[in-house]
This record gives sequence, structure tokens and C-alpha cells, in this order.
Amino acid sequence: PTSESFKYHSTCIPKMPFTTQLRTISRPFIQQSHLFKQTSIRMSSTNQYGQGASHATGQSAVPNKVQEAAPKGLEESLPESVHPTGSNPNSQSTSKTHALNDGEDSVVPKKIQEIVPESVERGKSSPQLSPQHWRQTHTQSIMASATAADIQGPSHANPEGLNTSASTQFPPINIGTRNSVLAQIQARAVERNLKDAYPDRTFNICPVVVQGDRDKITPLQQLSQGENAKSLWTGELESMLESGDLDIIVHCLKDMPTQLPDHLEIGAILEREDPRDALLISPRLPKETTLATLPQGATIGTSSVRRAATLRKLYPHLKFADLRGNVGTRLAKLDAEDSPYSAIILAAAGLKRMGLDNRITQYLSSTSGGMLHAVGQGALGIEIRKNDKAMKDIMSGIRCERTTRACSAERALLRTLEGGCSVPIGVETSWRGGKGLAIGTQPAKDYDKHGNAVEEEEPDIDDQELVLSAMVVSVDGKEFVEYQAARKVRTAEEAEEMGQEVAKVLIEKGADKILEKINVEKQWAAKKQLEELRAKAASS
Repeated sequence: PTSESFKYHSTCIPKMPFTTQLRTISRPFIQQSHLFKQTSIRMSSTNQYGQGASHATGQSAVPNKVQEAAPKGLEESLPESVHPTGSNPNSQSTSKTHALNDGEDSVVPKKIQEIVPESVERGKSSPQLSPQHWRQTHTQSIMASATAADIQGPSHANPEGLNTSASTQFPPINIGTRNSVLAQIQARAVERNLKDAYPDRTFNICPVVVQGDRDKITPLQQLSQGENAKSLWTGELESMLESGDLDIIVHCLKDMPTQLPDHLEIGAILEREDPRDALLISPRLPKETTLATLPQGATIGTSSVRRAATLRKLYPHLKFADLRGNVGTRLAKLDAEDSPYSAIILAAAGLKRMGLDNRITQYLSSTSGGMLHAVGQGALGIEIRKNDKAMKDIMSGIRCERTTRACSAERALLRTLEGGCSVPIGVETSWRGGKGLAIGTQPAKDYDKHGNAVEEEEPDIDDQELVLSAMVVSVDGKEFVEYQAARKVRTAEEAEEMGQEVAKVLIEKGADKILEKINVEKQWAAKKQLEELRAKAASS
């Protein structure tokens, strides 16, 4: 079928195969004459998967609010500059396939090709449906689980729409997530862990557009003012969780407030991906370029106050400009012929999950580039209701104890400093003892110079010390305080106590004065922006 025959109506997205850590978005089903007819996914004229098969895993029970809040299509864009995994990012590739939203062809890595069917094209959206039509469609639809064999083989879906497997004995678990491709990949990571632990359960992925995704222009430092700072990426999702429309929410832990609503809590934290930041350079520069070798006056694009402040301290010869948007948008802006950016900085974890780590020029850490990462960076947190005992029991089956203890220390430090995700507070946690130091909270993994994980025998966590480094720096990079502590922490509660104590030492060193000054500057900037908007409205 052509792309026009593919209509993206699905709110909670059926399951698709994983490639390494990639979690993909699958094809939906369309109700036709009381049957469900599956359309095949056509990725490009030179890369066609062929017709796939569906395996019904039970009826979808998607709440009405989820159906109505979910977007009609995907907003994440994949730029022309995204290079196939393993290719030289400075070379030209001729293999093109459609991306998502901005109307341009894109060179898409193989992993990314599995994310989006060609028909979910840039600039196209699903037809407008009434709430009644949404409810009728989604409460009757089949949630299919596709595999690589399914994609290559003939379709043998059950047209009656019901499956008598054990999974129908339990209610489906609705997993809330932000709408971006990366967020849905992360939700798939959680879904796979849950499915491995509980194969008899059915899971629905429910994407929702949140406040922070609606405004892609305003700098984060100004957007995250007052109460907005606590709910910029989570508010809508948490409201739906509290009301029962969602059962769990998947968050990138660095975007998750340290103070949660009274009736909600973190149910589990999964094993952490690489927590470091990553430098990506313009194709116009030599591929071996690092922060230290960027030319005088080179501009780095970043929306992170922490990254810009830290680099101003370490590399005063560089300039910084605000850069908003999803990963694809940022890469497109970096690679444009008239781009003002010489480099951009993104989280390594997101790039790896999307299969774009081939674009990374330098991994940044305390020993490489002098950069500490954000609190919770690289980790996925699952938010649940406090009174949901059944869900607490389920979460215990996928929790990573090492990551939980490390991130508990980081989040307690941030909470004590009363900082949000948009203040310049950097941390780095590692485990010491046994077979040595490994960055990223996973002592069984160290990273070589290319960022690849090197497996080692895992020592007992209770025999190791947690090392917590932290730094608070002023926006201009001229003032900073830092501190490092190490101790054994045998529970998440002990890790929280450690984080609180490190924060108190930082306060004694003057961190509170730096943060107070930053808050005043943020309020002044927000007030100035409001005045400019009012003046513009008055003149028009």
C-alpha cells in the first residue's frame, strides 16, 4: 500500500521489535467493516519491509482521557544530517528515507528507520476524529506485538480481535510517556523489562504532549519559572496518573522533579544508560575536534544552563547560544550550511538509545572535558501511585538497586539545594572497590575511549563505596563550589542521607548564595520577557 493508505490513529502504540536498546513505534490497525486490516510499513522506495503479521495480545483498554490527550502524529523530526550508524558524519550519504515533520528528506540510520513508518511523514497528521470515534476505535482495537519474523512473514491476525491467552486474565497496564520519539523509545525500554518479568501481562504505551514540549522557543531558564519548574515535563502525565487514567509514567529521571505530588512516588529506577554528556561537532570541522581544540569564538548550542555555565568556567574562549528542540531538530540546526553553531552538547544516553552515538565526537566527564552530568541523567524512573500496592510489587521485579542508590543520592542533593533541572548543578556518581572505578553507577561496566561498554565481573554492591562528586557554578562561570564524598550505602535511604550531607557542605561553601543569585536573574529575565511581549502586543 502507498503511504496515503496508512492512517496513524493509534493512541496507545502496539509493540514492535527492539534493536539493541532501541524501542520502536509500530504500525496501527484500522477498523474496516468490523474487521481489522493491517497495512504494511513502507519505509522508502529503496527499503521496504514488506507485509507484517500481527499477534493479538489482548484487547486494549485505553482510558478516554488518554485517547483525547494523545497527539495525532509524531512531532520528532529526523534531520537530513543524521548519518547511518558506523558511517563518517562528515561524509555524504545517498541513502535517504522520509523523516517525520519538517518536509525534508532525511538520511536515517537503520535503527531510526524502524521507528517511523513512511506514511507518518513530515508535515502530515492524522484526520481529526471526534472523541466518540476515538473511544470506539481504541477500546475495540487489538494491541499487536510484532517481531522481525512478523515483518517478513505473511499476516495471520485474528480478525475477531480477541485472544484467549493468559494475558487476558489481567487488566492491561497503561504506560504514560511524553510524545517525542526518544520518550517513546524509553517507554519501550520499560515495557520490555516489564514484559520479560511478567510475560502474562499486557501493556499499552500512551503518549501525551506536555507543557515543556509545547513551547520549543522560549529558553528553558525562563520557561521553568515558579511552579512551572516542578511540572514542566510531568504535570499533565501526573494528573492522569492520579486520576487512574494511567497506571505508571516513564520519565527521564533528570527531567523528574525531586518533590513529587503527595500521592505519587518513584516505583522503580531501571539500570542506567551512559550518564555522560556528549559533544557533537559541525560537519565543517575536523572529526577529531574536541572542546579544547574548538577555534576561538566558536559557538556551542545548548539549552542547558548547567552545561553552558560549566563550559564558561573551563573554556572562556567559547561562546554559547540557546538551542531548543528535539534531537533531530538540533542536529539539523547544527548541520545546516548557514548554521551559527560549531558544536552542540546532548546527553549520550539519548543518542545511544536512538542509534545516533556515531555522531559523538567526545564523551564529557570529570576526566574528559571537565563536565559533570545532570542529576539522574541516563536513568529512567517509573512513577506510580503511593496506594497502588499491586503496582509496587510489579515494580520490584525490574528495579536496579545500584542505579537506585546512586540516583537517590543525586536527587537528595538537588532537593536539599532546592534546585531544579534548569540550574547549574552538576554531579557524578561512581562505585569504588572490587574491580576498580566505573563511571555511571554500573561497576560491571566501564567505557573505552569510543564510549563502548566493557564488561567486567560485578562485585557485591554492599562491599563498595559510592563516590559522589558535585559542583554548583554561577551562570557566568566565574563562581563555583565543589565537593566529593565517598562511603558505603547499603540502602536507598542511606544514599539519600549521603546526598543531603554533601549538599550541606556545598551550602557551607557558598552554593546557596550562587543559587539565590541565579534565581534573582531568572526572575528578572522572565519579567523582561513579559514586558517585551506586552509591548509587542500593544504595538500590534
